[in-house]
Amino acid sequence: VEIASRCCRHWVDEDTLEPDGVVLAERIISAGKLLMPHQPYMVIWYSSFLIDVQGSYQSGYAELQYAKKAPNPSLLERFCIFVRDQEHAQKSSAASSGDNASVDLVSYVEFQRNYRLAVKLHTDALLAKRTFWETLLHANVTFDKLSNAVARIESTVRASDRMYKQVLSRHSNSVKVLQLYVKFLQGVRSDPWSAARWAAEAEKLQKLEEEANERAVFGGGPQGNSLHNHDDSKGVIIMGANCLVRMINDVACGILGYTNKQEILGKNINVIVPPPFSRNHNNYVRNYIQTGKAKILDQLREFVALHKDRYVKPISVFVTKVSGIGEDSVFMGVFAEIVSPHNVAIVWVMGGGQVLSCDGTFTDWLGYKQEDLHGKPVTDLVLQRQELEQTLMQMRHFYLDEVVQVDAEIKVGGINETALYVLTMRRSTDASQKLMVTDSRGRILHVTKHLATDLNTTVSKLQGGGAAHALDALLPQPFMRIHHQVLDERRLSLVLNSKGLVLQAGDSTSSLFGFEPTALVGAHLAYVVDVLRPSAGDGTGIVSMLDDELRAGQVLMHMAERSYANPGASWRVGVSPIMDPVQLAALGPMGMAMMAKKTVPAVMTVEAHLEQPFLDGARVQLPPELLLK
Repeated sequence: VEIASRCCRHWVDEDTLEPDGVVLAERIISAGKLLMPHQPYMVIWYSSFLIDVQGSYQSGYAELQYAKKAPNPSLLERFCIFVRDQEHAQKSSAASSGDNASVDLVSYVEFQRNYRLAVKLHTDALLAKRTFWETLLHANVTFDKLSNAVARIESTVRASDRMYKQVLSRHSNSVKVLQLYVKFLQGVRSDPWSAARWAAEAEKLQKLEEEANERAVFGGGPQGNSLHNHDDSKGVIIMGANCLVRMINDVACGILGYTNKQEILGKNINVIVPPPFSRNHNNYVRNYIQTGKAKILDQLREFVALHKDRYVKPISVFVTKVSGIGEDSVFMGVFAEIVSPHNVAIVWVMGGGQVLSCDGTFTDWLGYKQEDLHGKPVTDLVLQRQELEQTLMQMRHFYLDEVVQVDAEIKVGGINETALYVLTMRRSTDASQKLMVTDSRGRILHVTKHLATDLNTTVSKLQGGGAAHALDALLPQPFMRIHHQVLDERRLSLVLNSKGLVLQAGDSTSSLFGFEPTALVGAHLAYVVDVLRPSAGDGTGIVSMLDDELRAGQVLMHMAERSYANPGASWRVGVSPIMDPVQLAALGPMGMAMMAKKTVPAVMTVEAHLEQPFLDGARVQLPPELLLK
């Protein structure tokens, strides 16, 4: 087989093989591989043909893995496998380190040895610093032990810095080494200024590497950037046969909401493909590589892309194969965002009637969030369920009792077996473009994208993941810093135990309710809140008082449960000066009437409270007794 395949080697010129000879040699080697599938030398020969002749590097290396598993290979066969492994490691290292220049095996081995030594010294420096701080945690620390720990830090940091400079002097274009040195300067040397300077250098080299990769894909010279020169509104993504993103341009990052290319480079393309298409995408690519039958290649299609903020955007996409065969196939997708007309919203619905997603205009109209709609039957959004297929539909707002009149158009979309319906709705009246919905604790429940754009931010940043007081972020400085201080002047914050006894009090002024908040510490909340006091007909003995405090504690726990089930729940109460309920009951109706005149109406919220030590770590720890706030 080897001799016959070598006889097929004919040259058109000094660097080009005759295509017909290459095809004939491939047939001979494939036939030999079928006759001798378990011979290691046959597999190695086929792997070398794929790598050196056809240029299919990934396919050739995959074949080499089968040769490694062959039983009892000879010494020559093991040496051939070793040489190919070293070439693969060398090429992978050059690609990952950013040094695109070809290096020999000796230089590669030297780089790997120095890099591993630098990482080891870096680790030793971190361990030395950890040992120093662990020493300070002991109650009794000797001066000799402390000085030895400091001396070890100095020696390890000095050795690590010397090794990094030695590696950088020989491999100054290695992005991998530069990024690691930046971490050393930040975490060990505590030198943010030098770290920023080296980080800028690493970013510059990384950008040059990305541009070189783009030129390698699109070709060098003035036509290398022809795609970018023709239209700057097109996003371009290059991926391999394993569906991992190899290259993405700035336009694509902008459309998909990514600020840095590194957020998506090296990840599966499914991060921008919404389900259920993402579940089958890898199988589509694998079937094309194995059978050669394309389903969506070389066709301009309307599709949806998944934004970083987890909503979909309509796009027109064209996917084609640019190079390679088998596992070395490289695919390119060129897409552009489809801008919806004014007063038009789009909803994507699966074949079973479940909502896939919607655009930002739909959420502006009706107040739904993406997570509220995903998987929800579309009939739950429509008032005329029996008339869904008609062009006129009515939809109810999520927060208001407003019925939105829309004209709907239904189109069939999707890819192959995955059916998809596109509901395009046109509103007859203009919607409010600047709307915000908040709760009593400052959580932003809903905000339109037009208002977020005017505030120079995004909807997801404004909502802050449902965090309380997200509305405070809209305040300019210094008002945002003093906002909570001003709120403390108008509210009284207390920390209670499960029985209702006050453990801590806030810094409110005495003019708020007529008493100093610190005077409540150690007293029961029923002393100041009218709804927790016993009625006038109850007994005034010690046993009755304890029963009243117990009932008041149970009421507070019930309020905390209601607040957990309905966030933001509150109760209207009256706050009066501090008075013992027993003494108040002894005053009779006249005393109760006088106390009612001094009662200040207020709104009270109750929720569970965890101290900071119980929140530290990867898991929340529950205290022995639940506190209320």
